[in-house]
This record gives sequence, structure tokens and C-alpha cells, in this order.
Amino acid sequence: MFNSLRKTPDAMCGSQADAQHTFAASQASAFALRQRVLSRMSHDLQWLIAQPKGSVKWTGTQRDLVEMANLVWMQRTIVDERGCPYCRRALVRRAFAAVGQPAPVNIERVVMRIRERITTELSMFSRYRELIDEPDIIGRFCEQ
Repeated sequence: MFNSLRKTPDAMCGSQADAQHTFAASQASAFALRQRVLSRMSHDLQWLIAQPKGSVKWTGTQRDLVEMANLVWMQRTIVDERGCPYCRRALVRRAFAAVGQPAPVNIERVVMRIRERITTELSMFSRYRELIDEPDIIGRFCEQ
């Protein structure tokens, strides 16, 4: 009897159904944008680690580079010669080698500080999201 009292989409008034549809569409759009951002970031980091050691000058902060590597590492999209996803430490070390800087000793501590940040607008993800339609996002953070 309880289930028969629940409103089905047909029984909802038009505004409720429209609101649910709008919410679902906005969630799908946000998810698609997130996937685009992470895919772009992965592609850019893959390009960066493929560069010869010290051939690129990183103009962002160390935290920016660690955050980028961490986000890509969580997606498991960059693999080594054996086809296995890189571990976070290896990914960070390769990225820092490409820009000719020593990698932070305690990567986990840097990641924890990034996660504890108060303003999310400073995150690499937010900046990539804002620049997603630009052709060369990585060029904003490094020079060749």
C-alpha cells in the first residue's frame, strides 16, 4: 500500500517533472565536463612526461604539478611500457624530471595539503575547467 502512494513520473505535475529532468540534465552535463577536463589533463601530463629531462620550464607551483599528477594518477590513464598504470610516485617523479626540478620528498603530505585547501578555485581542476575550450592549456603552466 505504501508504494502505491508514491508519485510516478506520470502522476507528477509538470513543474516537478521538468525540475527533475533539468536536474538530471545538469548532472549529466557536469559529469561530461568533468570527464573532458580529466581527459585533457591526462593528455597534457602524458605530453609533459614524454619530454626530455629538463626541457620544459614549469611556471606554475610545485603544488600545481603534484595536483595535476595526482588527479591523473587517480584516473589510471597513463601506463608504463608494460601497460600498467603508473604509481603516483613514479608519475610525479617523471613530471618533475621533465621540468628539471626535484620532486617533493613526501608526495602524500603535499597531496594532503592540497585536499585541505579552503578555496577550490585555486585547484588545477578548476583552472582547467575554466580553460577547457582553449587549444593549449598546458602552455599556461609551462614554457618550452
